[in-house]
Amino acid sequence: MLSNVISKKEIRNEIDLLIESIPLDELKWLISIENHFIRAKDYKNNNFSYPKHKVKGVFMGCDRMMVDSLEEHIFDNEGNFKENPTLNGRSDVADYPAKIPIFYFKKYPEVPGYEYASSLFMTFMEFPTLLFKTF
Repeated sequence: MLSNVISKKEIRNEIDLLIESIPLDELKWLISIENHFIRAKDYKNNNFSYPKHKVKGVFMGCDRMMVDSLEEHIFDNEGNFKENPTLNGRSDVADYPAKIPIFYFKKYPEVPGYEYASSLFMTFMEFPTLLFKTF
């Protein structure tokens, strides 16, 4: 056997250490992003349905495309934004999934950087209940 081969147990220990170093809520949020938004570079290499809506976000790190179920939930067949009428406000807002939403999409936000600035402030102040729902 090779002396530099890493055992499965050693790999598992390293993964456990990595997971412990990331707050659980943040890890869940990052996994949710990976599961619902395809990296654009991966989209180009795969046979996904077209057209996809490109999504840019400060926490995503790169351009991404919505998975089909998400896109179908917030856009109609002509590509028009489907707002959730139960969400009140000055801008049209859609949420996903229908039960216990984790993503909120605002059409033409008045001040797009406001939510991001608020999140940065809460992170700086170390608020323990900060939600990772800002793009």
